[in-house]
Amino acid sequence: HYAKRSRAEARQELGRAFGIGANKVFIGNASALTEQKGYEVLLDAAAELKRRNLPFHVFVAGEGHLMNVLEKRRIELGLEHDVTFLGFIKDVASFLLGLDVLAVPSNFEGLGTIILEGIGAGLPVAATNVGGIPEMIKHGVTGLLSAKGDAKGLADNLQRLIDQPDLRQQYNQAAKALIDREFSVAAMVGGNLSVYREVLGLPT
Repeated sequence: HYAKRSRAEARQELGRAFGIGANKVFIGNASALTEQKGYEVLLDAAAELKRRNLPFHVFVAGEGHLMNVLEKRRIELGLEHDVTFLGFIKDVASFLLGLDVLAVPSNFEGLGTIILEGIGAGLPVAATNVGGIPEMIKHGVTGLLSAKGDAKGLADNLQRLIDQPDLRQQYNQAAKALIDREFSVAAMVGGNLSVYREVLGLPT
């Protein structure tokens, strides 16, 4: 469903809706505002990016019980003009399409389906090395990883993606190839079949 839409149009719309200049790199995520998702780390990383005078804007879509805590933290860090909380959004696909970078600072995670969505939308990923994430994001190959809770590590990875548009494209293409190879329906069916064959003592 991404192929039919233009990323440039989606990006333009997102920037226009919030009065953010096109010179900024749009970093974002769409998931519940809960302890699991590590948004406090993203805010601290954003504060670090601001100290480094980098051109960025962070968009966070989603709602959850940490909204007030995170809003307070945003103001404490002086990020009123650098981070926008969008609340609940219906059209996650269009939102992702409007971003330049997906940031996933989760404290723990299963598969991390937002990463699959983000890769499908053409985004490079900066994420934490937790749960199933390293199965999709190989550091320096299909994206960038930092340790759980490491705001400086996340900021360093985001800076690389802000500074190097070519790298964003490179990581996204490598990630798409990995997903097609290992997470596609055909790959999963093939994986299940080989398990059955092994269990039944058939040649794999």
